[in-house]
Amino acid sequence: MQYNTLSIIIAIICITLLPSSLVYSWQIQNGGILSSTTSLEEYQTQRITPYNTQSPDYYHPIAYGGKVQSSGEDGMVVFTTNIGNDNTPMIIKSNYFMKENVIQEYTIPGNNSSAPYEQQVTMKLWGGGGGGCNGGRGEVTSPSPEEDEDGITNFSQGKGGGYVETTFSLPIGDKLYIVIGGGGKSEGSLSNSLGGIGGWHGGMNGRSDLSSGGGGGGGFTSVSWDSTVVAAAFGGDGGGNTTYCTAQGGAGGVLRGRNKDSGGYINFDLALNGNIIEEEVICPEVPEIEMLSHDAATVTWNAGTHRHKTTKEYYVQKYTVQLAEGIINEDDTEGIVCSDEDYRLHEHIQRGVDVNRNTTTHVNNLQSSTPYCIRVEAFSIEGLSLGVQVKYFTTKSTPVNEWHQVSVRQRAVSTTSEVAVSSDVLTTDSFCEHSSGSPTGRRGHSMTVINDNVYIFGGATLKCVCTIDESTKERVCKS
Repeated sequence: MQYNTLSIIIAIICITLLPSSLVYSWQIQNGGILSSTTSLEEYQTQRITPYNTQSPDYYHPIAYGGKVQSSGEDGMVVFTTNIGNDNTPMIIKSNYFMKENVIQEYTIPGNNSSAPYEQQVTMKLWGGGGGGCNGGRGEVTSPSPEEDEDGITNFSQGKGGGYVETTFSLPIGDKLYIVIGGGGKSEGSLSNSLGGIGGWHGGMNGRSDLSSGGGGGGGFTSVSWDSTVVAAAFGGDGGGNTTYCTAQGGAGGVLRGRNKDSGGYINFDLALNGNIIEEEVICPEVPEIEMLSHDAATVTWNAGTHRHKTTKEYYVQKYTVQLAEGIINEDDTEGIVCSDEDYRLHEHIQRGVDVNRNTTTHVNNLQSSTPYCIRVEAFSIEGLSLGVQVKYFTTKSTPVNEWHQVSVRQRAVSTTSEVAVSSDVLTTDSFCEHSSGSPTGRRGHSMTVINDNVYIFGGATLKCVCTIDESTKERVCKS
């Protein structure tokens, strides 16, 4: 498929007025699906054809597998959103085509200054088609599908790319990141390499032997949000492993750990689907201790399962933070018990605009070695409680500052010279006595911390001047 000399088409935006009743569903389909009643002669056409080519959003020949000695076609993504209302719907369609080595962005449209703060986004994804085998240099036989003794049909043609369709409810203004799977190639990158190059974004290269080369697998198309892949359409396999092209084709691109035969992937934790069981509601998330000392603590959390809710009933607008001094109870699972009557309001906190950023509170003037309970409650825009979480912790003991004198190691003085000369002999003798208590306040200290201990160098009680006695050749120090 030729887009332009750079094989690039920028997103096309179309605005169409459609009826307000929208039915949301999901589906995952493999490309090149073969009918059980189809004859071998018809397998070739079905093999290269992707799913849902009848969709009004489809552009021919997107995601088609390559015929013999032809490359597969690139994938595509189509987003559909309604920025109007039930009375005057306004549907926006945004198309994204192949743009190799580039991650494209889509900003979720709508007005995020008032409720609802989320937008339903329907997306359709097609993966890249696999490349057809190049036939090689050997004896040319029929490139039509062949059935072996085990009833397995092999193909010289590339397989059509997978297809995924689903709907998500996502925060207005957030960005989706799109990577389009490229079509697998029929030819290698080098003149002596017969295996076709795999398509951009995960397509595997085709194998090669002495006489032929398999087609490269198509790359997979993906849409990501909040550093998570929410949907992906897998690439089609490259053609090969036939008498016409004995080398195997490359596998189509898939998400790691997923079954390539499924055709694609949907993050069902986020997708709108009435058949999906609701996950356990956790709002807010259980707080975590970020910093703890003998008299202070820093606690952080987010909105939990309501993190991306935007309807007024479930959107977390603020939190209240309460603190209580507890008692140790070995029979309790947490080991700490706090009475409801002991809780005191510590802080009201407005939830931040960035849903991915945690909320944090700082508590000071705590007692050392004391158990505490901190209770965080989330409230909706209408002031309804959405949930409560409690974090139990015990402050650290009060640090004790103890100063210990460290023996000073210095160089010995030669007895043969009229002046003090350093030698390589070390002794623990000191020029002067040092303070046995805390360091003195004189200037010249140096300080460092090693393994939670503070070391101060300097701090002698006396300022010493040392000379060598000419008659005795001994060191004499005077303050």
